Amino acid sequence: MLLIVGGSKDFNLRRLAEAAEWRKAPHRVIFTDADPAPTVDWRPGSADITINGETFSAKGASLFIRYDVFSRDEAAKKAAFYDALRGWANACPEVGMLNRGNESLEMSKPRALVLAKECGFSTPETWITSVFNQFAEKDKYIAKPVAGGDYARQLSDMPGQADRPWIVQEKLRYPELRLFRAGKHYLAFEIASDVLDYRTTDKFSMKEVEPPQELVAAMEKLTGKLGLDYAAADLKTNPRTGALEFLEINSMPMFTGYDNAASGRLSDAILLALDGLKTPAPRRVRPAPPR
Repeated sequence: MLLIVGGSKDFNLRRLAEAAEWRKAPHRVIFTDADPAPTVDWRPGSADITINGETFSAKGASLFIRYDVFSRDEAAKKAAFYDALRGWANACPEVGMLNRGNESLEMSKPRALVLAKECGFSTPETWITSVFNQFAEKDKYIAKPVAGGDYARQLSDMPGQADRPWIVQEKLRYPELRLFRAGKHYLAFEIASDVLDYRTTDKFSMKEVEPPQELVAAMEKLTGKLGLDYAAADLKTNPRTGALEFLEINSMPMFTGYDNAASGRLSDAILLALDGLKTPAPRRVRPAPPR
């Protein structure tokens, strides 16, 4: 039984449920912001958990859970559901769960850049700094939060000094590549846009492309070091060399838009990774849904 858990406004959960329906895989979708809220009962040390009066055993169960970033529920409530269910899954090794090996590892973007270079990725020149006046040509650089959670900005739009450290990098150009790992499957998507961060607009193009093998090899090493079997790496083109350079890795990326471009193959790959199904590769399951 696959438990798909998170906020009702998280369209990624619905897409995974569609993939489970297509494969006729037993599943339950549990919205943590439902009214009334779902009931949870688990005694640490037991392999069974009861949710909404239905008991699930760790043996034969899988959990796909995303922290609810969409609803207006208080943070403490969101964290309680997330920590309780991940706590059950982490305590029961029989439960199928993505990124189990990452439980004790910190997902630090600066650290990931160092590890990415060690694993074979090229990386752009990078500073972790709050002092922006040191850059004479600010239009050649971008700034983004050290901990994530916001879009990239032109360094020229930032003040001379900030009240916290930021990641500052030389500005790369399109095409951008997003490389997904889902279990043993790798899918890549090429993105082009006229704006600095394509996520801020709907004016961009995206298509699935063959994953470059050298990047797949580097991704396998990096995700192995980070204990990840589901992740997405972002790379962009260096204007001086034409090489794709690593920007960051996300341990629980949203995937619906990319799944559209892959005609459902990405959500299918995630399902295969969760359930440990012995299918050689995700199949093209249906025409691409409308964007």
